[in-house]
Amino acid sequence: MLKAQFSSVGIEGGGFTYFGDLNQDEKFNLTKWAGGILYKYSFDSRISLKTMFNAGMVSGSDQYQSTNYYQRLRNLSFFSDIFEVSEQVEFNFLPFNPNNPKDKFTPYILLGFGVFHFNPETFYDDHTYYLQPLGTEGQGLPEYPDLKKYNLVSTEFLIGGGVKLRISRNWSMFAEVANRKTHTDYLDDVGGVYADPIVLLNEHGSMGPIVAALGDRSAEVVGEPVFAPGKERSSNNRDDDYLFSAIGLVYTFNPYRCPTPSNNFYFKR
Repeated sequence: MLKAQFSSVGIEGGGFTYFGDLNQDEKFNLTKWAGGILYKYSFDSRISLKTMFNAGMVSGSDQYQSTNYYQRLRNLSFFSDIFEVSEQVEFNFLPFNPNNPKDKFTPYILLGFGVFHFNPETFYDDHTYYLQPLGTEGQGLPEYPDLKKYNLVSTEFLIGGGVKLRISRNWSMFAEVANRKTHTDYLDDVGGVYADPIVLLNEHGSMGPIVAALGDRSAEVVGEPVFAPGKERSSNNRDDDYLFSAIGLVYTFNPYRCPTPSNNFYFKR
């Protein structure tokens, strides 16, 4: 039985949803637009290797995504652009090749590994600030020698699935949901304990008042900062995740032909 190999290109669009310290209730109300392009090499009608590049934004907020009193008092928020590239393996539960009119649809699962860039920002006093250079938990300061500034590039594991639907010869569409389990707890700039506001104030020169205010934003809720240095700023002990929910359109090139007496060999199972 001959098996055809074929390749595809496509586009996709949807949204990134962040899950972490600032969205522990796993709400979708701050989902942000995302999209990308893909190239897929199919070894047969069941198994494919897919390369994807996606760009979008993630966002989280204690005030808009939590009903917990402590978290709302903490009052932290962030947003960040995301640029990711990943390699994924797809497995179709049913044979699927848009060149074959018999292949109407299939559910599928995917596993993958990726690398992504992020750079958390926040909005404060009518201005936007990048948070990593400020070291809001004392990162990079001599008073906290064990705290290094976190890397803005991280890796991730992907797991998800979806459904593919044939539209016509060469063309198909898909709907997919895949979670990104990252290897950073600082996608949201929150991962440790509160730094001493006096240290933040004194070590950052003219930016000191802003860094101290961003380190403990409870003053915006109750009029003065309430969290003592060393108290947990992060309220969970796992790395951050984000979910990509997308629909896409794919063009599949004609199968690679091997020597055969039949012109329809690539439709054989």
